[in-house]
Amino acid sequence: MLPLSIALMWAVSIAIYFLPAIVAGRRHHHNFGAIFVLDLLLGWTLIGWVVALVWACTQTYPRGHSRSDLPPEWSADYDKAQWSARDRGERMQSRW
Repeated sequence: MLPLSIALMWAVSIAIYFLPAIVAGRRHHHNFGAIFVLDLLLGWTLIGWVVALVWACTQTYPRGHSRSDLPPEWSADYDKAQWSARDRGERMQSRW
């Protein structure tokens, strides 16, 4: 009975230690990797663990499209339109 209780205590301790990383993973946080590393390296200090937990609970942002996702001809056309609008003093609306 004693080894089982020790194993259960270790499992609960590890789960509490990695709670910020677990929260970030469940929330699909865009900075999950950084939160995990912070928790892994500085989680043993109470300050590092609290910072990681607060960071894991912050608002997540979906990853948007980058310019590399655009076909080359779209990117070039958009650049030309953007620069000509700037030359005229107009403001170009974002495609996204």
